[in-house]
Amino acid sequence: MPQYDYLVVGAGLFGSVFARRMTDAGRSCLVIDKRDHIGGNCFTRNRRGIDEHRYGPHIFHTKSRRIWDFVRRYAEFHPYRHKVKARCGRRTFSFPINLMTLHQLWGVNTPQEAAAELQRQCIPIAQPADFEQWALARVGPELYELFIRGYTRKQWGKDPRELPASILKRLPIRFNFNDDYFADPYQGIPIGGYTAIFEKLLHGVDVRLDTDYFARRRELERSAEKIVYTGMIDRFFDYSLGQLEWRSLRFETEDLPMEDYQGGAIVNYCDAHIPFTRITEFKHFLPPADESRGHTIITREFPQAWTPQAEPYYPINTKANDALLAEYRLLKPRNVIFGGRLGDYRYYDMDQVIGSALARAGAELGIPEAVEDRPAQTPHIRRPAAPAWPSAVLPRTITQGEPPMDQIADRQTESAHQLTRDSGDFPANGCFTLSTPQGRRLAGNVIMHANGRIYSDSAELNTRGWHRLNTRPGALLCAGIVWNRAAEGLVTSDFRSLSNRRIRPQMLRQGRLPNRPEGHWRGTVHLTPQRPLPPRSEFEIVVAKYREDTAWTQAVAANAAVYCKDTGCGDHCPYSPLPNIGREYGTYLHHIVNRYDTLAERTLFVQGDPFFHRLPALDQFAFSGEDFLSLANMHHTMAQTVNWGWPGQTVDGRIKQAFLQLLERDADFPRFSFTWGAQFAVSRRLIHSHPKSYYRKLYEIATLPQLTLCGTQFDNLHLGFMFEFFWEKIFRPNAFTEPETHRRAANAAAGAAIAGV
Repeated sequence: MPQYDYLVVGAGLFGSVFARRMTDAGRSCLVIDKRDHIGGNCFTRNRRGIDEHRYGPHIFHTKSRRIWDFVRRYAEFHPYRHKVKARCGRRTFSFPINLMTLHQLWGVNTPQEAAAELQRQCIPIAQPADFEQWALARVGPELYELFIRGYTRKQWGKDPRELPASILKRLPIRFNFNDDYFADPYQGIPIGGYTAIFEKLLHGVDVRLDTDYFARRRELERSAEKIVYTGMIDRFFDYSLGQLEWRSLRFETEDLPMEDYQGGAIVNYCDAHIPFTRITEFKHFLPPADESRGHTIITREFPQAWTPQAEPYYPINTKANDALLAEYRLLKPRNVIFGGRLGDYRYYDMDQVIGSALARAGAELGIPEAVEDRPAQTPHIRRPAAPAWPSAVLPRTITQGEPPMDQIADRQTESAHQLTRDSGDFPANGCFTLSTPQGRRLAGNVIMHANGRIYSDSAELNTRGWHRLNTRPGALLCAGIVWNRAAEGLVTSDFRSLSNRRIRPQMLRQGRLPNRPEGHWRGTVHLTPQRPLPPRSEFEIVVAKYREDTAWTQAVAANAAVYCKDTGCGDHCPYSPLPNIGREYGTYLHHIVNRYDTLAERTLFVQGDPFFHRLPALDQFAFSGEDFLSLANMHHTMAQTVNWGWPGQTVDGRIKQAFLQLLERDADFPRFSFTWGAQFAVSRRLIHSHPKSYYRKLYEIATLPQLTLCGTQFDNLHLGFMFEFFWEKIFRPNAFTEPETHRRAANAAAGAAIAGV
């Protein structure tokens, strides 16, 4: 018989927080670790008044007040603000790159001067294909060579051209003198060290150190009902599908008989010929103790390739590794929970590990955790790189003394052709058309919605919540299309495209274009004012992308979380990658499970091209007071037979009932309505009416390769149509209950009451 409810493999941050939460709830846990101490890589020890971080520096920082309050139950924190210097050759720079850094390099003194010089230095690359191209497009060759290239080669052991651009996106660039490494409001170093936190977290929990899980696997697994595994996920499966790539570290620590070695906690060494990446001097983390006078401790950090004899520190999230990770996740036994940086194969910060452990413990207990206040800029969401256009086609202003619009458009044709090859949105003649479905990109930062409105992520175009330019007339958006300030509309040389019936007639004006050949017209699209969307904490748009054109999401970037399932998208893909399973329903469930504690007040779930299914205006969803809003356009009976055109995919009433039973939902109703495309908005309150464990179960169904219902076999692709029928039923178990059903239930209750009397 199992002695424990949970075997927790690893006494690091995830395992210790999970064990604390379950122990407080009355569950029993056994925590094991192969090392001779608790705390994992956060382990600290005090030597002569200095807290030494044995596995590299750990600075706690978070945007979440909930996580901050949680960790302060176990320690008092010194209000340390992390600052780093960068050593390049014999020079020392302010870091991360800020106005002081740029002043040291270029002599600039104002944000405007710095931004202009940086723009001059950057190399226009429309679609950066790798880390190096992304860096050159964002910071230019001088900053790249000085601060990034050598450090990156040492840190990751790869040529920057082999790495995904997402690695660099952790590095901020500031046009002020703020040299704080982290922008989080809550930061600090625990007084007394991190080890004391783990001692309190594991108080009353059975802990066994010097215990190798793999050496005693069968014995240990028999001791518990479930396993919480925080080690390397590929090691758990004995590397059966191959090895994931990891990066390891080697530390050289010195005790020095001096008061101060380098004047600060951390100095980065950017030059490639210096084998270590940084030196940490630990006494700068906390106010100096009396015992530390005349003495200091430093550690040099040497990145190295991982071997089975080394400790893994960093996952290398390339496209190939993420694909292999997805395959390993499909092998996960039902009684196993993976967690932490190694178990999830993600480059987590400490607060993210704590939040994840609390969320998964809450799901096990069936108790939703308190909603976290962390903003949506999580590791799931990667922003499109800015600028989105090559500099050759950036919007520009046409002054009165310049040539006519048409001549300027002709000069821009070559640039438009280049953009055409990248996006596929522009016709070969360089003139833009509106004949494609609404929601497609009108220009690099403008979209046409199905209701005729135009959306943009440009601050200039979004003035007053709608679109006009505070510049002289004629800002060129792209070849052949111009913003006309006087008319407050878009002007194009191809009126036939503007006369498309999808655009409301009252939005158009006609007029001869005198300097164009006969037969060409000018059309102006008038813009309709729109309400600005609420902040992301109140309204978020979740986009399930495959190979659709999602340029429209740039117009709502502050509210959009885009998940990409196109495995051919490449490492430069600016969106969050997911394995290509489960159609849009897999994406939706992934978001709910992984963001259960950080959901917006309302979430709109849509496909990559939502306008194909005639999605209404976004603000209808944003400001609706309904817990579930889906503008149903299909109505079926439960007995109705449906076939989507694929052999063996016919669905009848029996199959629908079986599917609802699988969802743990009642099937006693005659009719139901749904929306083609599975696009709907749902409130956080309604999602939280069910525990996270329920959605996790649905997500496991979503990852099954095949599912048999009433003798009919559904593959992972076509199961999505079944979810499409019943999304509202998932969130609202009593949905689709018609008056007749209510009457039958009421009559039955009345009859039972009479019989009882």
